[in-house]
Amino acid sequence: MVEAVSASGPTLDPLRILRVFSEDQYENMIGDWQRSYLEIKYSRVENIGGPTDKGRDVICTDSHGDTYFYQCKHYDKKLTRNDIFPEIGKCCYYSFIKKYPVPKKYYFVSPQGVTPDVRDLFAAPEILKQEIIDQWSKKCQSKITSNPVLLEGDFLSFVTQFDFSIYNYISPEEFLADFKTTSFYTKWFGKISKPRKLVSAAPDIISPNESNYIRKILDAYGDYLGKHIDDEKRLKETDPELWIDFNRQRLYFYSAEYLAAYSREIYAPEFEWFEQLKQEFYHGIIDEIQQDARDGFERLRKVLSRAVLINTSSGNPLTSEAKTLDKKGICHHLANEKDEIKWTK
Repeated sequence: MVEAVSASGPTLDPLRILRVFSEDQYENMIGDWQRSYLEIKYSRVENIGGPTDKGRDVICTDSHGDTYFYQCKHYDKKLTRNDIFPEIGKCCYYSFIKKYPVPKKYYFVSPQGVTPDVRDLFAAPEILKQEIIDQWSKKCQSKITSNPVLLEGDFLSFVTQFDFSIYNYISPEEFLADFKTTSFYTKWFGKISKPRKLVSAAPDIISPNESNYIRKILDAYGDYLGKHIDDEKRLKETDPELWIDFNRQRLYFYSAEYLAAYSREIYAPEFEWFEQLKQEFYHGIIDEIQQDARDGFERLRKVLSRAVLINTSSGNPLTSEAKTLDKKGICHHLANEKDEIKWTK
């Protein structure tokens, strides 16, 4: 399996990284770009790259049924006429014989970009069309099928009327800007500088996914007060000070929830940084949970105090992001998921 450049952040410029990828790295990176960017942009995405792709590496279909082709070329130089003309010829030919409909757009993607000459041709579709017609015999005729494809008769008429404005390219800078909006970007190009959302208060309405850790908090309060607390509304009526503490605990939970969301947004899913962070906290607090305490509330406070002091792995990029509220909130995430993480005996 081909590895990415880094999980947490190379120091090289992203453009330079893109340009020095091996063919295998580039292919795997394009696969991640397809899964993360194109599959969000389009309703359907198919990767058919190979010797029989008929000039298309990736076929995308939007919600209206229109198709978009992406031809991804891994070369150590900018794309020239010699590189793009045969692919354009394939698209014209296979559209003509109705192997597939004319795409709405056809994009060339390359780590090196295109030459100024090619860029100018894409900006002038009628000139591009005439150049394709004039150079067909040299650059296209023998590069489409095993037999020469002659530009004559009905096919010539088809090409003459073909809309060449569908052809364009995605520059390396544009590619990186689009890819940067996905969580896979950091896998290949390093950590991006993006502020995370911070929580100032927990939502007023308690979500169903909070039920486990909240029940354990209420049990801890009940242990402290010497009576059972049915729900948080009852707590508000019986002990205003504990009600304030309860809202702090929910704030901690949501702070950690925002850290988890930040991790999903910035880092590729296979790294599971937040899950790894939770595992470290689990092993950091489990001994404290098993210690004696006067009541569940005291045990909860001791565990949260211990959590703040936990030093997590420097290899986890969330280590530098985790704040005091996050560390306490991770304890509640663990309590939400694991039976053994509880504050009462």
